[in-house]
Amino acid sequence: MELARECYKYVRDEMRQLTGITIASDLENESNSIWIPYSGYLAEALPAEKGINVRMTKRFFAFLNVVTLVKSQSRMKLMMGIEQCPIAELTDLQEVLHMTYNLTGIPSHKLKFLKEDFLPLYNSKTGPDGKDGKVEKMKAVTSKELCDYFKAKHNKSITTDTLKKTYMNELQNNGLIDSDDSVIDGRQKIFFPIVELENDFF
Repeated sequence: MELARECYKYVRDEMRQLTGITIASDLENESNSIWIPYSGYLAEALPAEKGINVRMTKRFFAFLNVVTLVKSQSRMKLMMGIEQCPIAELTDLQEVLHMTYNLTGIPSHKLKFLKEDFLPLYNSKTGPDGKDGKVEKMKAVTSKELCDYFKAKHNKSITTDTLKKTYMNELQNNGLIDSDDSVIDGRQKIFFPIVELENDFF
């Protein structure tokens, strides 16, 4: 434990010396701590059309910043006057890709629900639901339909309240799905995925 503590202090002091940053969380807002020779390729490859994609890209570069700084002693430096920037290697990129397989920050079991329950139910429909002469504005699913589908697939019951608290709220807050008032039943909401969700995340 003492050796681990000393190693931590050494890495911390090295990072502070290179960045002038004393709080680790501020590294996410620091863009000039390291030099990334392949930054242009990353900028082209990482999506940035939506708000959630911008946050994901920012998080990705923050991780790359930290990984390179932690290994700065074994990294070549770009000298600019009295300043020196560690150069990010491809091995640093590889490590970040491994760390950020799920960049959304959403727990994997919730993304699994989205992929294996929500989307299959949604995709099973050919168009908006209709009943008693009323038609929904768009193709969508209700929380009751999701609960029935979940029970049939997993042989385990789930209430609409639990469904919303466990899965739907976070998926919606992160911009992966959206909701609207039901035309058929004004007491409930209908849910639908963001356009091209499967291509963006799966």
